[in-house]
Amino acid sequence: MVTEIEDIKRSGTKYKKKKSVFFVDDNIIANKSFSRRLFMALEPLNINWMCQASVNISREDELLTLMRQSGCGAVFVGFESISKDNLAHMHKVVNGRYDYAEAIRKIQAHGIIVHGSFIVGYDSDVPSVFDELIEFIRQSHLLVPIIHILTPFPGTILFERLQREGRIRHTDWTKYDTKHVVFSPHGMSAEELLVGYRRLVKEVYCFDSILERLNYYWATDFWGPHNRIDPVKFRYRLLFALRLLTLLFSRHTERSKFIVRILPKVFDRRVRVSAILAQMAYNDLAHSL
Repeated sequence: MVTEIEDIKRSGTKYKKKKSVFFVDDNIIANKSFSRRLFMALEPLNINWMCQASVNISREDELLTLMRQSGCGAVFVGFESISKDNLAHMHKVVNGRYDYAEAIRKIQAHGIIVHGSFIVGYDSDVPSVFDELIEFIRQSHLLVPIIHILTPFPGTILFERLQREGRIRHTDWTKYDTKHVVFSPHGMSAEELLVGYRRLVKEVYCFDSILERLNYYWATDFWGPHNRIDPVKFRYRLLFALRLLTLLFSRHTERSKFIVRILPKVFDRRVRVSAILAQMAYNDLAHSL
């Protein structure tokens, strides 16, 4: 693995070395002994990396410390649902044992951003699930929530069950993208699920919500001592600020207001430019639905 990463780094041009790696293993800490050796081997490579892990990583302080020291900037965690009934139905028993808000706090206290994934449309979900998830994300200050509609992919147990129950609405595979409703939900209509999902994503990634999360990060010791100084150099911050200025005079009023409010922060070394960029990208995605 170290050899492969070194090959990736060498594949860049003289002026653009490859220094970012994503590990696609579903749970990078499934074998803790191997993970510990891997993280120690990554440290001398000077790379930024991201991974996927189960929520119980929040209780592995030693591994989290090694991950941060070796360059881990973010971890994708499949929280799936805030309903324990839904977690039981999907046989994700381990998730039901954890306080999600506390898990998020623990991971991010090590300087690692949590990309938290949630799915709406499970059989225990009713229309109130959308407001409940909005409130959970707000209270937990989860910086990068990722939300999908339950999608029964062919070949899965879920697809087979829904097909037996006559709940598969169609097999237009182009719509099996987690952004469309392709089955008949149990606790609401298909239309309610689609409209609720779109409202949820737009609310979570409206500029007011984004600013609330970023302000919390800027005003508190959100990620501990690890991320107090952003390595992005001044010239890149200046270029970013100039790019924001070009967007300031567009017809997108809410974005313009957001830019005016965050522009002074761009030159603060404690503010991570990548966090602002990511939030603006998710706002674009929300409004494309």
